[in-house]
Amino acid sequence: MKKNAFKMPVLFAALTGLMTALVFAFTMIGVNIGTGYINIGDTMIFITAALFGPLPASIAGGLGALLADIAVYPPTAVFSLFIKAIEGALAGVLLRYAAPKLIGKHPKTVVKILSDAVCCLIAGAVMVAGYFATSVLFWGEGDSPATRLSGALLQLPWDILQCAVSLVLSNLILNLMNLSSIAAKFKVGRYMSDGKTKTDASVRETSVNGNDRATDDIANTDSDNIGKGDCNTDDCDDKAGCADASPHTAGDASDESCRN
Repeated sequence: MKKNAFKMPVLFAALTGLMTALVFAFTMIGVNIGTGYINIGDTMIFITAALFGPLPASIAGGLGALLADIAVYPPTAVFSLFIKAIEGALAGVLLRYAAPKLIGKHPKTVVKILSDAVCCLIAGAVMVAGYFATSVLFWGEGDSPATRLSGALLQLPWDILQCAVSLVLSNLILNLMNLSSIAAKFKVGRYMSDGKTKTDASVRETSVNGNDRATDDIANTDSDNIGKGDCNTDDCDDKAGCADASPHTAGDASDESCRN
């Protein structure tokens, strides 16, 4: 128990750190368009959410985007921290909890791809809305609201394009590389609890089967003992009968010899 309790936080920290680095690396793959910076960092946020759930996706998305924006476009760094963290958390909740309840645990491939796309689209829309609101409310100090709104409208198509590209890439990577099956095989991320449940169930099943076998063995042993007891009783009766018959036989023989 102590070993497993120690192993889980270590694995969680390792996976979250790895995905944070990947979000940072993918965010660095982008283009500075002057009014903003478009990239494919959302791809790894969606993948993290699908594989490991909302908390790792939130941490990796927020920290990865923050570090990348500090490196390439500092004005949006603080905003990216919160926007991408919310995006990762929402994507994780939708992909891990909401979608399986709607489509089941073992849907067809097409249904799963469409479901993942819808979940990522919703989370991506929140990201787009977050950057749009940021541009309108906080961007360009001293500018009039109309100027900030026009700037946000200019940036909006690029954010939508970023979301769409990341959505397509994440679904291609998840399904073509079959990452969900790999994660399930090694029981990492959101599949750790499933693997634990299966293990516990198998242990309980083995225990029940063992108890059943033990009960059968005891019943068979009792049957054998009863059978042996019957045999011993019969033997004893036969032996007693023989013993009772022996004196009479001897006596009869003595009487005949006397007569002779």
